[in-house]
Amino acid sequence: MTHITRLLLLLAVLLLASCDTVNVRQYRIAGASSVERAKVKQVLRSVATQIPLADHTSSSHAPNTVVFYTQPDVRHFAVELGAREVGGDILVDLSAGFGPTPPEYVRAEQLLTAGLAQEFGGRAVRVERPDTIHTAQ
Repeated sequence: MTHITRLLLLLAVLLLASCDTVNVRQYRIAGASSVERAKVKQVLRSVATQIPLADHTSSSHAPNTVVFYTQPDVRHFAVELGAREVGGDILVDLSAGFGPTPPEYVRAEQLLTAGLAQEFGGRAVRVERPDTIHTAQ
């Protein structure tokens, strides 16, 4: 193979691999109280204001939704940020679908990680393999 053919093949592999990226983060706050529920709402409201994301809590289909925000005017793979109660814990979900990572998702992840760490310290644990993601659908 020529040098150019190898380079093109490598570029094609890298482009195809980036399309398989799933933009998802989940955090769990075990045994969260009503006071901590309010703190989670504050953290997510702060993140949503800075991105900006719109409050769609009333349209969420996830059971026990605490709060739910989504990126306005984005039809496919919008950044979504939500919190819900599951078995006495609070799960915080951040998603943006498949494909290249949107800059709004990156910024939301930074703000969310810092905000949860500030409010909950080590109690806000990142879930490595989220099995149930909060979506509006």
